[in-house]
Amino acid sequence: MEGNFEFTLDGITKIYEPGDLVIIPPHVSHSGVALTPCKLLDVFSPTREEYK
Repeated sequence: MEGNFEFTLDGITKIYEPGDLVIIPPHVSHSGVALTPCKLLDVFSPTREEYK
């Protein structure tokens, strides 16, 4: 939504900007670092039990 975010998914690192989308499959290693102040949106489908 805002900012630049360095995101690693399954060993591949890319820099994401506003409007970009990342789909994270179940059980895949991932991590990220904000390169600038960021606002991100997480959406889980199906809804995770711990967030109900």
